Amino acid sequence: MDNSIKNFESKVTLFYSINTGEIKLTAGGIQDMSYFGPDAADFNYNFLVIDKDEYLLNNLDKFIVQDNKVKLKEAQINKYEIAE
Repeated sequence: MDNSIKNFESKVTLFYSINTGEIKLTAGGIQDMSYFGPDAADFNYNFLVIDKDEYLLNNLDKFIVQDNKVKLKEAQINKYEIAE
C-alpha cells in the first residue's frame, strides 16, 4: 500500500455498508480494512478508494456505493427549476 503524502492528499477511502451501500466512514489516502487495526473483524464494511472529491466529502448523505461506484441516492435537481 502506497501511503505517500501525494496519495493522502489526492485519494480518499470510503468505507461503506455491504448491504445498503451507505457510506459509513471516510479516511484520507489509500486504506483497507487494516485501518481498523485489531477491530477490523468487528466491521462488516467494504471499501472503495477514489480521487478526493470535496463535494462528495461534504455531502456524504447524498451518495451511496453501488456496483463498486459512487452514485447519487436520488436526483435532487428535479426538485428545482433551472434558471434561464
